Amino acid sequence: MTQSKIGVKGQTMGLDLLIAMAIFLMVMAAILSIWANSSEVSKKQVQEIRMTEMAENTLESLVRDSGSPEDWEMSCALDFNSLGLARRSLVLDANKLEQLVWRVEGSTCDWNYTFVRESLFIADNNLFFRLLDPATGFSLKSRNGSDLNIGTDPEKTEEPARLLQARATKIVSYEGGEAIAELTLYRKK
Repeated sequence: MTQSKIGVKGQTMGLDLLIAMAIFLMVMAAILSIWANSSEVSKKQVQEIRMTEMAENTLESLVRDSGSPEDWEMSCALDFNSLGLARRSLVLDANKLEQLVWRVEGSTCDWNYTFVRESLFIADNNLFFRLLDPATGFSLKSRNGSDLNIGTDPEKTEEPARLLQARATKIVSYEGGEAIAELTLYRKK
């Protein structure tokens, strides 16, 4: 009789051990799942922060510098050091902006959208630059009546919800009045 009691205790302890192992494995699986998800969220947040910094730095450069050479807009040359739209810091030069818009839209120069992205060191991203009227929020017009926009508005793409976006804005002076310079960088997630 003593032997049968020992056998029952051994079976009971084995069953307890199996249940404990199953619970332990489920808890470990849940912890690993939570950790993997938080790691993905962190990667996405780092990408968003980097893209936001890139948008802010690119816009800052465009609205504070005239470019190098300063009269880059007077030539179709492709060998310049930097693009800038400013006559002086935060005061945009209408001719520079209109020339850039015209060149991206398909001028006789060899400039195009890809060339501008590469020149701004943002080639892995799409860009949308626009100059807005602070009172209405609408795009300002050039002297010939076209919108002062460069690139495609990410909200008008096929799947805007599937884009990683970063937007930067600056208050600038344009043609004697205030305007909002806005740069949006975006790419597929």
